[in-house]
Amino acid sequence: MYQSLFAQTGNLSWFVIKRNKLRFLIWLLALTALTAGTAASFLGLYPSEAERQALTTAMVNPATTAMVGRGYGLDNYTFGAMLGHQMLAMTALTAGIMNILFVSRNTRGDEEDGKTETLLALPIGRTSSLTSVIASALLLNVVLVLAMTGALVMLDIESINLEGALLYSAAIGLCGFFFAAGTAFSAQLAQGAKTATGLAFGLLMAAYTLRAVGDVNENALSWFSPIGWAQRTEVFVSNIWWPLWLLAGSSFLIAVAALYINAARDTGAGLFSASKGRKEAGFLLQGTGGLIWRLQRTGIFFWTVAMFLLGITYGSVLTDTEAFFESTNVIQGVVSQTSDLTLSEQFLPVLMSVMALIGTIPVVMAALKIKTEEKKDRMQHILGRSVSRIGQLAHYAVFSIALSIVMMLATAGGMALAMDQESLSGSTVFASAFLYLPAFWVMTGLAVLLIGFFPKYTFVIWLYLGYSYIAVYFGRIFQFPDWVGELTPFGWVASYPVEEIKPMPVIGLALVSLVIGAAGFFGFIRRDTNG
Repeated sequence: MYQSLFAQTGNLSWFVIKRNKLRFLIWLLALTALTAGTAASFLGLYPSEAERQALTTAMVNPATTAMVGRGYGLDNYTFGAMLGHQMLAMTALTAGIMNILFVSRNTRGDEEDGKTETLLALPIGRTSSLTSVIASALLLNVVLVLAMTGALVMLDIESINLEGALLYSAAIGLCGFFFAAGTAFSAQLAQGAKTATGLAFGLLMAAYTLRAVGDVNENALSWFSPIGWAQRTEVFVSNIWWPLWLLAGSSFLIAVAALYINAARDTGAGLFSASKGRKEAGFLLQGTGGLIWRLQRTGIFFWTVAMFLLGITYGSVLTDTEAFFESTNVIQGVVSQTSDLTLSEQFLPVLMSVMALIGTIPVVMAALKIKTEEKKDRMQHILGRSVSRIGQLAHYAVFSIALSIVMMLATAGGMALAMDQESLSGSTVFASAFLYLPAFWVMTGLAVLLIGFFPKYTFVIWLYLGYSYIAVYFGRIFQFPDWVGELTPFGWVASYPVEEIKPMPVIGLALVSLVIGAAGFFGFIRRDTNG
């Protein structure tokens, strides 16, 4: 019986790897280069022990703790301790995104496309398809661990030894596989790929938020997060291995649960069946905009709630940061000592940039939804009616733009609700958030441009978003040249209220989004909608 359930798993695993080899290569190179490049940059940024110890001043406040995790090894802040403390959580988060996108595409995505049903018509096991994806994800993370370990050891940096490098890489790899298993499980619950992906991203954000709140308040919440488990290894300082057993064991149990449900459910259906629809379409479904909203409303709801809760989390963290510096004699190696701004106002741009980059994900997904409809031959049914091509694409573009406003409203609203109004006013929070809207619109314009001319290469926008994250977030930490950040629209956004608002960058970004978006419309009108 068990043999029949898993028949041909090995061959299917090889098939999955061949299908995704380019994506595997890009992700592996990007994460390995990020890790090795960061470790190497520490040598030039903080060459002396005195400079590294001075940096610990910036590592003990609540805002930094929420972003990168609780500090350890601060009494002897070696290069290894810096790498483990500052990079482990963020790299694990990135590895989680990699695994979520991979597993979702090859499970629910294939089911929606009818590929899984075609495979099941062959002499393979009932669960072989899902097992092959899980096995491929495991192999991907194992290769990632080996590549990162090798890169770190080859740098031959003091305090970054083989044991620490292996532990650091294994913690990230197991975190990634945890979210691969979680995505495989969510794929059994949901009715569609978008919902499954949304549930998996919700799990990822919940893990990050629980870790952040637990670390800031020094309570047990961080123990409910796989990212929190990874950080308990205190890599390059204490090198504690046993938290990895928590990651490995929980990942195994979740994967087994996913396989059990997969063996029992019908292909194409979720564990939770969809509710019956109305006999007649409502008013909203009689228009293109209403249909777009109906198709994406579940994901939008979850993303809006997630951004609101993230805003609340960071808002409370900013309040704690203000109180922290007021109650200590440590003054602000991380902030300006001569500024008239409050500490909360000086930390606000850093946190807002991170939330804006996260909020870009659903905005881009909303714009690219038209590609999914085209690929599945559903768009032809719409264009066969009194709907023009330009009108169809315009609805998706406008919907994406509107969603960007919703994301930043939710973020700023949550932050303003949790903030102490004496240290940071609500108007300042909303102004800082809305300054990112033109950058969102450039990303929407880029999505439209790719849809219009290069629909097969829309994945490029995710690579560009990843670059934006590295350039903006890590650029602040590692003092990248200005041109690195200016290659992304987020690098042109003023760090308000630390910097004054200048109209030209705002107008320039809006014009760029308009131009590239218009070019995308031109390409979409001219090309074959099946190409």
